[in-house]
Amino acid sequence: MESLTLLVEALFQIIDPAAIANLPWYIGVPGVLIIALSVLRAFTSLLRLRLIRAFVSLVGAIVIAIMLTNFGKLADVYTVVPS
Repeated sequence: MESLTLLVEALFQIIDPAAIANLPWYIGVPGVLIIALSVLRAFTSLLRLRLIRAFVSLVGAIVIAIMLTNFGKLADVYTVVPS
């Protein structure tokens, strides 16, 4: 159980919701919806005992969240402030 806690803590260090919130709405909102639908699909697949599909959906959601976090950090760096 401790290793699962360490894994979740490591994921939350990689995934930054504030960086995702820095994205423009036309990138951030669909991205968050895709993540939510992937997690929902993983949950329903887990309830139906389709473990491989649940695992693939959950990993896909995590990968998309990590990508959106990186894009959000880049958007913060490359923000142009009009003078």
